[in-house]
Order: sequence, then C-alpha cells, then structure tokens
Amino acid sequence: MRQRFTSKLFHAAIAGLFAAPALAEVSIASTGQSQTQVAFDGVHQLSGITFLGGDQYLLVADKNGQLVSATIDIDLSTGRFATTPTLDSVIALSFTGEPDLEGIAYDARDGSIFVSNEDDHTITQHNPNNAALLGSVAVPAVYLQASSNRSLEALSMDPRGHTLWTSNEEALTVDGPLSTGSDGTLVRLQQFDAQGEAVAQFAYLTDPHRPSGDSRARNGVADIIALPDGRVIVMERDLGGGILTFQNHFYLVDTTNATDVSDLDGLIGETFSTVEKTHLFTYSAGFSNYEGVTLGPRLDNGDYALILVSDDGGGGGFNAQALTTLRLSGIALPGDLDGDWLVGAADLDIILAHWGQTVDAGVLLQGDADGNATVDQQDLDIVLNHWGDGDPPEVVIPEPVGMLGLGAGLMLCCKRTR
Repeated sequence: MRQRFTSKLFHAAIAGLFAAPALAEVSIASTGQSQTQVAFDGVHQLSGITFLGGDQYLLVADKNGQLVSATIDIDLSTGRFATTPTLDSVIALSFTGEPDLEGIAYDARDGSIFVSNEDDHTITQHNPNNAALLGSVAVPAVYLQASSNRSLEALSMDPRGHTLWTSNEEALTVDGPLSTGSDGTLVRLQQFDAQGEAVAQFAYLTDPHRPSGDSRARNGVADIIALPDGRVIVMERDLGGGILTFQNHFYLVDTTNATDVSDLDGLIGETFSTVEKTHLFTYSAGFSNYEGVTLGPRLDNGDYALILVSDDGGGGGFNAQALTTLRLSGIALPGDLDGDWLVGAADLDIILAHWGQTVDAGVLLQGDADGNATVDQQDLDIVLNHWGDGDPPEVVIPEPVGMLGLGAGLMLCCKRTR
C-alpha cells in the first residue's frame, strides 16, 4: 500500500538526523564493454580528452595541434557507450613550431579549453570554436628541465572548484632517472588555483615498468583526473613485458603528508615526502596505448563514467585509435540526489515528488537513495541525515583569459558539429 508523506513522518525522520552512513571507498571497475575504434580523415595520435557536458567531448592529437570534437553517448545506467562514438570535426590550434599536445581540460565557466604542449612545456588557453589563443598559464620554470618527450603529459580541471592539475610524464633531469624495470620515476604534480596561479607542487613516485628486454619499455604519468570533491586520481601508463604491451594503473592521491616541493630546483639529494597513493584499478590494454582519460557524466546511482582514449602511433601499426569506458564509484555526496554537491531543498523535493512510488532501482533523480526501488522513509532519512552537507560550486572568473565572445562560444561548443 502506498504510504503518504506527512509532517509526522518528516519530524520522525529528523529524530535520526545524526545517524549518517559512512562515505563509500573510491573504486574503479570495468564496465565490461570492449574498446571501440574511432576514425576521422587525417586524425591520428589522439592523446587527451575532456568532457563538455551531455554527449559532447573534445580531444587533442599529438601532432599538428589538432582539436577534435566527438559525440560520445553514455548509458547512465551502466556507464557504457549507448551508441557508437563518433569523431565529428577537426580544427587546428595555432602554435609556433610543431606542437606535441598531450592534455586537454575544459573550463565550464567560459567555455574555453586548456591544452598542455609537451614540445615547449606550456599550457595555453583557447576558444574551441575558432581556435583563437586566449592566454596562457604561468608554468613553473623547473618544467623546462623535462627529459625529451617526457614533459607535460597530463592535464585536468576540477569541474567544481576549477583547480587545474598537470604533471610531467617522467622525472625532470634535475629530479632523477627515468623509470626502469626495478624502480619508478619521480614526477611533479602541479596544482593551479581557480585563477590559474601555481599554488602547490608534490613529488609522486611511479611504479617500475614491467621487466622487459626492450629498451622502449617505460612507465610514467599519462593523465590526471581532478575529481569534483577536490581529490585527484593519477593514471600511470606502463609499457613493458616480454612482448611489449600497455597497462594503465589508476591511483588515488593523498597529499596530506607530502612536501610542497615548489621551491626545490631539483629533487636529487633533497629530503622530502612523496604523496601517498592507493591503487584503484589496472586496465590491461594490450597493444592499445591509452594516453588520455576524462571524468564523464554522473550516472544514475551517483557513480561517474570515465572515458579513455588511445594513441594509434600515426596509424598502420598494432596500436588502435580507440575509446573505452570505466566506472568510478565512491565520490558521490550521500543525500545529494540532483548532483549539485549540496544536500538541501532540491533533494527533498525529489523525495516528495516520488514519495511512495516504485521507481528504477538506484536512480537518484527518482529519489531512490538506498537502491531498493521504492521511495520511502529510508531515502528520506539519508537526505535528512546529510542535510546541509556539501556546498554549491564557487564561480570564479578565470585569469588571464579574455571573456569576449565566449558566452556564445559555450553554447556552440556544446552542440554537435559535422
């Protein structure tokens, strides 16, 4: 029998206000879907990907400064591709010299993008609709000491706090050796605040690469996932084994006890503490060289989709140009049904709108906070127990980017173009 929501039930629920369930542990899992190859005339060596919203994404390629738009529809119940992803259009960003673009991050405040260039160790900001250069980020000078082809590989922006993170792929020449089959390599994780100012830098030790008799074996940081709760996941890329294959290792980073090494011109001979890292998942990619990853849409139950892109090495070899999906759990805010990172009236409204109904199990926007397919007292308790948790995202105008014309640009970049 359907139960009516009454003020009596409301007050009864408040009595248990402080019996809050614990946060789930962060985890990554396979969606069970095979990788999907993607192609567009003249586009090769895709190396970075960023989520714009809806089913729209932007990618960058290692060579020619290419910016590629893509349509990737994610099934919000499974985290898998709902339809076959497509690469839709390509434009060239303007650079002096031959760019080697590795990372890309989307700034929802103004619709612009940041890209990291491994060739000249820079991070620049662009209008994605006309490729115009808008500004640059002041990357610390120590990154000029990068080893050849192992510079700024990773780039990600927290979608709520707009904190930007980057990293070199393997150790700077002043920081130590490259990875081996017995030892990892030290890289610097660099954090910029919402205004684009460098605020902290931490040493991160990668794993060794898998033992191999091939001199091409290596392991380093391929990309970073800046999470909406402020934490960071690092994706290492390991090329190793008797027959060279790729693996991607995902680690949750904790900087609490790490030394800020911003003022150290080199790490060799210095005393410092590296970040702590917790292994979340290893993706065995075979011959597919997955270099880029982005946090995709929030799924029905509060998990997130992760979308990875692989570099085909220019085409014609074993490396496929492909996309694949993973599923990230444990970062949702309990009681936050609408995904705004604030437990409040909007979430209570969802409960009231579906009170007593049988709904799709685990779909937060239908009010099923506990996953039992019914909106009832237990779901209300979860919202009330966490009432006031979280906070709305702070809107900060970025610098030094010019804002002219980007309002219209935001609307355009979220539309599918062919």
